[in-house]
Amino acid sequence: MRHVHPAYEGKRGAPPVGRQVSNLATGQGGAISRAQLRGLGVTDKTVDGLLAGGWLVAVHRGVFRLGRLSEAGVLHAALLALGDGAALSHRSAAHAHGLLRTRPPATVDVTVPTTRRRRRGIRPHRSQLDALDTTTRGGLRITTVARTLLDIAPGLTVPRLQAAVDEARVQRRLHIPAIEATLARAPGHHGTGALRRALERHDPGRGRPIGDFERRAIAFLRDHGFPPYVRNFTVVVEGEPFSLDVVWLEHRVAIELDSRTFHDTDPAFASDRRRSRRLAAAGWQVVRGTWDDLDDRAAELAADVWALLRAAKVA
Repeated sequence: MRHVHPAYEGKRGAPPVGRQVSNLATGQGGAISRAQLRGLGVTDKTVDGLLAGGWLVAVHRGVFRLGRLSEAGVLHAALLALGDGAALSHRSAAHAHGLLRTRPPATVDVTVPTTRRRRRGIRPHRSQLDALDTTTRGGLRITTVARTLLDIAPGLTVPRLQAAVDEARVQRRLHIPAIEATLARAPGHHGTGALRRALERHDPGRGRPIGDFERRAIAFLRDHGFPPYVRNFTVVVEGEPFSLDVVWLEHRVAIELDSRTFHDTDPAFASDRRRSRRLAAAGWQVVRGTWDDLDDRAAELAADVWALLRAAKVA
């Protein structure tokens, strides 16, 4: 039985490709390379026949589309065109991470370890990326949020860079130690100065004054006699860092104090749910509180935290 890419469903003369080919192209937004086809046992002669018949359409040299190419497919095609070691980066990565509230850039930014000829619709950037500076998102090899912020810093105005940093914070993906480590791995990067300036009002270690919300939280902890705790502690779960506001390490209990400013958005809501799930799976019990809790329900919030601390101590 022949299997077809969804773009051809219901049409006469469906492309003569197998399930593996169709599934691979579908998972890559319609993009597929000659090398991948060879790996699935499709001969060059068959590929040439599919091209001649219009079932495959060349996108880049050695990269084709099977049916329509989605937005993600454009990105997959760019990575396939530049080969091993390529990673989505700069503004293309910033858009994929949701850091820039703009339309997708017309030209795909890709970082590669060696010089590559510029191809139509692709802007290559030569850099030896450390393995810690890349991750996977939607099946795409892409620079991390920290490396992406560093890469886009030289080309953005101060307000736009600050907005990108703010968005990373809203998503709870602004991890200062990870950014410092990224900067250390990229000495002399043109974005260092601009990124450091954009981070100044986000990092407590850089002299940012304690805000009213944070001051209220400290008073809450003091007034209810909690045992010694650690503030702004980073928990790493399977290599992924999560910054917690207040932590009792030996109890594996934490408090997260959420401001509506940074959490009343759809991306933040989804990110918070995932964050809570990941921490719970790693054995952490996290109590979430708000300004209203500190103001009007402080005793109730304190009782809940104390109950977890006592239960953890008994266990």
